[in-house]
Amino acid sequence: MVYTTNLTQVTEELWSISNQKGVVYAADTLRPRMQVLLTPWMNEGFFADTVVLVEGDRSALLAVGELEGYDMESMGSASCRVEAGKIWTAQPSCFEN
Repeated sequence: MVYTTNLTQVTEELWSISNQKGVVYAADTLRPRMQVLLTPWMNEGFFADTVVLVEGDRSALLAVGELEGYDMESMGSASCRVEAGKIWTAQPSCFEN
Protein backbone atom coordinates (compact mmCIF):
# COMPACT_ATOMS: atom_id res chain seq x y z
CA MET A 1 0.00 0.00 0.00
CA VAL A 2 1.27 3.48 -0.85
CA TYR A 3 0.87 6.15 1.81
CA THR A 4 2.98 8.91 0.32
CA THR A 5 4.93 9.40 -2.86
CA ASN A 6 6.27 12.10 -5.14
CA LEU A 7 6.53 12.55 -8.89
CA THR A 8 10.10 11.28 -8.97
CA GLN A 9 9.14 8.00 -7.26
CA VAL A 10 6.11 7.54 -9.53
CA THR A 11 8.26 8.23 -12.59
CA GLU A 12 10.86 5.66 -11.51
CA GLU A 13 8.20 3.01 -10.86
CA LEU A 14 6.47 3.58 -14.20
CA TRP A 15 9.80 3.39 -15.99
CA SER A 16 10.72 0.11 -14.28
CA ILE A 17 7.42 -1.65 -15.09
CA SER A 18 7.15 -0.40 -18.68
CA ASN A 19 10.36 -2.09 -19.90
CA GLN A 20 11.29 1.02 -21.87
CA LYS A 21 14.75 1.64 -23.29
CA GLY A 22 16.46 4.97 -23.82
CA VAL A 23 15.81 8.24 -22.03
CA VAL A 24 14.21 7.83 -18.59
CA TYR A 25 10.92 9.62 -17.90
CA ALA A 26 11.43 12.93 -16.13
CA ALA A 27 9.34 14.02 -13.15
CA ASP A 28 8.67 17.41 -14.75
CA THR A 29 7.12 15.73 -17.82
CA LEU A 30 5.06 13.23 -15.80
CA ARG A 31 2.14 15.55 -14.99
CA PRO A 32 1.07 16.16 -18.64
CA ARG A 33 1.48 12.44 -19.40
CA MET A 34 -0.75 11.54 -16.45
CA GLN A 35 -3.44 13.98 -17.60
CA VAL A 36 -3.62 12.08 -20.88
CA LEU A 37 -3.54 8.70 -19.15
CA LEU A 38 -5.93 9.22 -16.25
CA THR A 39 -9.28 9.76 -17.92
CA PRO A 40 -12.49 9.20 -15.92
CA TRP A 41 -12.88 5.80 -17.65
CA MET A 42 -9.33 4.74 -16.91
CA ASN A 43 -9.76 5.82 -13.27
CA GLU A 44 -12.71 3.40 -12.96
CA GLY A 45 -10.22 0.59 -13.49
CA PHE A 46 -8.59 1.23 -10.13
CA PHE A 47 -11.84 0.42 -8.31
CA ALA A 48 -13.27 -2.32 -10.56
CA ASP A 49 -13.20 -6.06 -9.94
CA THR A 50 -12.46 -6.69 -13.62
CA VAL A 51 -10.78 -4.43 -16.18
CA VAL A 52 -11.21 -4.82 -19.93
CA LEU A 53 -8.70 -2.85 -21.99
CA VAL A 54 -10.35 -1.78 -25.23
CA GLU A 55 -8.45 -0.40 -28.19
CA GLY A 56 -10.83 2.01 -29.85
CA ASP A 57 -14.44 2.80 -28.99
CA ARG A 58 -15.48 1.28 -25.67
CA SER A 59 -19.15 2.10 -26.26
CA ALA A 60 -19.40 -0.80 -28.76
CA LEU A 61 -18.39 -3.27 -26.04
CA LEU A 62 -20.87 -1.76 -23.57
CA ALA A 63 -23.66 -1.86 -26.17
CA VAL A 64 -23.09 -5.54 -27.00
CA GLY A 65 -23.09 -6.36 -23.28
CA GLU A 66 -26.34 -4.49 -22.84
CA LEU A 67 -27.92 -6.29 -25.79
CA GLU A 68 -26.97 -9.60 -24.18
CA GLY A 69 -28.53 -8.49 -20.87
CA TYR A 70 -25.37 -7.54 -19.00
CA ASP A 71 -24.74 -4.23 -17.26
CA MET A 72 -20.96 -4.44 -17.05
CA GLU A 73 -20.58 -1.45 -14.76
CA SER A 74 -23.04 -2.78 -12.16
CA MET A 75 -21.20 -6.14 -12.32
CA GLY A 76 -17.98 -4.45 -11.15
CA SER A 77 -16.35 -4.40 -14.57
CA ALA A 78 -14.67 -1.37 -16.13
CA SER A 79 -13.89 -0.98 -19.81
CA CYS A 80 -10.87 1.26 -20.26
CA ARG A 81 -10.04 2.68 -23.65
CA VAL A 82 -6.40 2.51 -24.66
CA GLU A 83 -4.81 3.50 -27.94
CA ALA A 84 -1.64 1.59 -28.59
CA GLY A 85 1.04 3.73 -30.18
CA LYS A 86 -0.82 7.00 -29.71
CA ILE A 87 -0.91 7.37 -25.93
CA TRP A 88 1.79 6.75 -23.40
CA THR A 89 2.83 3.08 -23.40
CA ALA A 90 2.53 2.71 -19.61
CA GLN A 91 -1.29 2.70 -19.75
CA PRO A 92 -1.96 -1.00 -19.22
CA SER A 93 0.85 -1.31 -16.68
CA CYS A 94 -0.95 1.05 -14.28
CA PHE A 95 -3.15 -1.90 -13.25
CA GLU A 96 -0.26 -4.23 -12.37
CA ASN A 97 0.19 -5.25 -8.74
